[in-house]
Formats: sequence, C-alpha cells, structure tokens
Amino acid sequence: MEDKPTEEKKDLLQYLENKSLLYKLKRWEKNIFKFLKNLFYKDQKTKDHLKKMEEHKQQFDEELKKENTNFEKASKEIEQQKMKEINLIEDSKNKIIEERNKKYNNLITYLESIKNDREKIIEFFKSNDLYHFTN
Repeated sequence: MEDKPTEEKKDLLQYLENKSLLYKLKRWEKNIFKFLKNLFYKDQKTKDHLKKMEEHKQQFDEELKKENTNFEKASKEIEQQKMKEINLIEDSKNKIIEERNKKYNNLITYLESIKNDREKIIEFFKSNDLYHFTN
C-alpha cells in the first residue's frame, strides 16, 4: 500500500470507510428490527389480537364446511328433481307416441279394410273428420 500513489490510497480509504459505515447500518437495522419484533410479540394486545384472528379463521373454516355441505345437498336435490322431470317428460312423450301410433295403426287398418269398397273410400275422403276413424 505504501508504493501506491496518494490518490489511490485516498480512494481506498474512502471505499473502506463507506463499507464500514454500510456494515454498521446493517447491524443497526437488524438490531432495531429484532427489538421491534420482540416488542410487538411481547405485547399482550397483540397476542390477544392474534388469538382472535385464529378463532375467526377457525369459525370461517367451520362455516365454509357447513356451506359446502349445504351446497352439496342442494345440488343433489336439484339433480334429483331434474332427473324426475326428465323422466316425466320421457314418459309423457312415450305415451303421446303410443297414442299416435295407435291412431295411425287404426287408420291404416281401416283403410286396408275398405280398400276394395269404393263407396267407403269415397265417404272416407269426403269426410273431414278423421278423428272418427282413428278411435
């Protein structure tokens, strides 16, 4: 270090002083934060507040579980109602199809029965009341 010029020595000294100052500031910061942390956690109000926060969290979790079970029950009931409605619609659709098939079959059998009788065929097409023939 003695063989270096004074400007370099001055710069090096300045650098080391800055580094020392930063080191001291960091140590001071750590100590202050440690002190504040201990002060904060030792305070009874803070402990009470943290306990209340934990209790509220537990209550919230319990309420959430209840709501989830209620939601699951409601969704199952809705699903069951939906299936009942679908089954009712299917049943009514099948009944209507059966009734119409029966009417058309009756109509076809009647037409087949009168296919050689010219007067009945003319009477059938003149009448506008097809319901009479489908019963």
